Amino acid sequence: MPIGAAVAVEPRGSVGGSRGDSHAHAHAHVHVPRADSRLLSHVPFEATDDLDLALQSLHARIKPLLASDSEGEVHSQLQEMVSEGAQQHADVVNGLLYAILTVSHQPGSPPSPPSHASTAAAVRLFGILCSVTRDHHASLLVTLQRLTTEKWGKLQEHVRAQIIWVLRQLVHLAVQEAEALFLCLFRQVSGGDLSVGNVWLARQLLDVLRANTQWLYTLPNLLALSLYTFLRLLPDHAASKAPTVVELKQQEIAFCTQTLRERFQDCLVIGRDLVRLLQDVALIPEFEPIWRDLVHSPESMGAPGFSDLAQLYVLRTPTRFITSRVTPEMESQLRFLLAHVRMGHQRRYQTWFATRFLAAPESESLVADLVRFVCCSVHPTNQVLQSDVVPRWAIVGWLLKCCRSCHMEANAKLALFYDWLFFMPKTDNIMNIEPAILCMVHSLPKYAIMTNSLLEFLFLLLDHYDAAHRDLVLRGISASIDILVGKGVVPSLEPLATSGFIPTKLRERLQALFPAHCRLDASPHRFYPPSPLHDPHNAERAGAAAIPGIGGGGRGGQARGAGVW
Repeated sequence: MPIGAAVAVEPRGSVGGSRGDSHAHAHAHVHVPRADSRLLSHVPFEATDDLDLALQSLHARIKPLLASDSEGEVHSQLQEMVSEGAQQHADVVNGLLYAILTVSHQPGSPPSPPSHASTAAAVRLFGILCSVTRDHHASLLVTLQRLTTEKWGKLQEHVRAQIIWVLRQLVHLAVQEAEALFLCLFRQVSGGDLSVGNVWLARQLLDVLRANTQWLYTLPNLLALSLYTFLRLLPDHAASKAPTVVELKQQEIAFCTQTLRERFQDCLVIGRDLVRLLQDVALIPEFEPIWRDLVHSPESMGAPGFSDLAQLYVLRTPTRFITSRVTPEMESQLRFLLAHVRMGHQRRYQTWFATRFLAAPESESLVADLVRFVCCSVHPTNQVLQSDVVPRWAIVGWLLKCCRSCHMEANAKLALFYDWLFFMPKTDNIMNIEPAILCMVHSLPKYAIMTNSLLEFLFLLLDHYDAAHRDLVLRGISASIDILVGKGVVPSLEPLATSGFIPTKLRERLQALFPAHCRLDASPHRFYPPSPLHDPHNAERAGAAAIPGIGGGGRGGQARGAGVW
């Protein structure tokens, strides 16, 4: 895209939209433009933002220079300033960035499409910025990433549009470091959110990628994350009848199918979660031949050495993919809840979170993303595990109870058990499978229905998830049980195998599959405090996939299971 192209703009009132544009949330804060800020909107009585003030100050230093009619004088003086040192260089770049993001916008004025004059001004300012930058736009990208990650929810609409415009210019210049900004923006595109602002951002990012495929193909990590993101969003968008969403859905289908056909080798890094996502779109006509080839003739996918779906199953999905499907705000709230809130005091935090992120009808699909994030991305330290802080299994149980439909509940349970199915002791992480077993054990006796539901679903996965790879699934589940008992997460399966709250058929199945871990001669059901866990696998490894079938550390003490949900 030429540097002189028009500034990216959305329909008035759309970019600022976030989850809840179409569904009012009782406790959601209302952000309004602030008279003294051209960047951010604020909650009434909120203190002025330090980053906003700093950027305003840096812009004020160079504003008189930018007003000069002599371009030569502007360039000369700015070059002299950036030559004084790294800090001075960063200050000039950030001052110019502020000018680009707020071009021709007056504090407190409503958003409106840019005029030709404002477009020309942005092009001029970006040209000046490119001429003075000396660090391959590193300073520029650091500030943009901070605004995108920390301030996106408060950025005024015209600022969000200008960030996308700057991104287009960087990609047009083939700046590979722009990948980092893409990753930050992708995290702001949430699943289970059909609000105008969320759909707008997904559309803008997809447009940039489809217009610059050759640049994208030089960045395999960004390509894989882009595929992962749009595969996850497609089921949400396929369920919508809104014209803008239908149009976006068709573009997502075109992008994903082209990527899978042309660059499947680059997609393998996603690992097993690639198949988990593909099974949700397998019935879309454009994906049917891809799914058929992947299952029945994997060698036709064009990846050297790839000949069996099991090769994906045994690859653990890197944490960065799992985390990318949770916004920074969601991550912050969940990490706070799992690190600082005492067990029994979490209800008000759960209520706030559900009101903020799970109130809309379409937001139910987000639950699977959240369960996967809690299991795979939040690994508490030994100190937290030994404390009375709310454990992960309790949050997982609460999230499962947030599901209103059987289909979404099945997807959430699949997300919970997915690593169980293909667990490889040498490469997988015990912390990823710990919440499921503890949720089953600690839900007894008060929430036995949760235990029964999870245990029954695990057996359904074993029998029906992928009949062609049933032996692999059985080995994965067996390896999960072996390591969970061996490491002391639970001392045995006795609480499940002997509980009168579990139907006889489920207990008999459990005893038949894992007789060594079911001590039937033991005393009646009781709970054991498991040993503290450590995280033995810090290195991130690749992850694997799944086939369509179902749906579309530890703490001891019985008292802690009470009143969880």
